[in-house]
Amino acid sequence: MRTLLVDYVFVEKLSDHLRSDDEEHLLELLPELKELSIPFGGCPALDVFNRFIDARQVAGRPVTLVRR
Repeated sequence: MRTLLVDYVFVEKLSDHLRSDDEEHLLELLPELKELSIPFGGCPALDVFNRFIDARQVAGRPVTLVRR
């Protein structure tokens, strides 16, 4: 999967899976992902998504976060 469009009701569920201090775990999740699209308003898990994006960037497997 290259693009993942997350509906508001699934943002928290996905962020729960991304909450990890293990960067290797973060890299194994959705290995082909290039774009992650989340709802714009009131995303309480934004820091979790940003940490995921940062870990992927550092590993040379960048993902673009789109807030819609």
